[in-house]
Amino acid sequence: MSELQPVPCGCGGEAEVHVIGDETGTLGVYVVCEKCLTQTEVKRTESEAVTAWNKAMSGNVQECAKDARCSERTAKVSKGAYDLMRCECGMPVSSNFDYCPKCRARLEWE
Repeated sequence: MSELQPVPCGCGGEAEVHVIGDETGTLGVYVVCEKCLTQTEVKRTESEAVTAWNKAMSGNVQECAKDARCSERTAKVSKGAYDLMRCECGMPVSSNFDYCPKCRARLEWE
């Protein structure tokens, strides 16, 4: 029986499992795309994190990656309070982000 593995991200990047913890044990686990930085919420176990990732990356996301007729969801970036750049969903973003880590839309930088 094979161990559950995260599928590739809808952007084409590789997903990696990250464990949060110290010598006393695991505090949480999440999956993140190394290309666009999309990530899951922190889960209690690796299995829960990978299952959440794979569910988010299934269906339309994977089909859109294969089908040029499918339009990608986008969000405009604007300057918010304290000159922070924010996605339309309100998430602060950095200029090196291609995708919003919260809503997973491709960011449109002006």
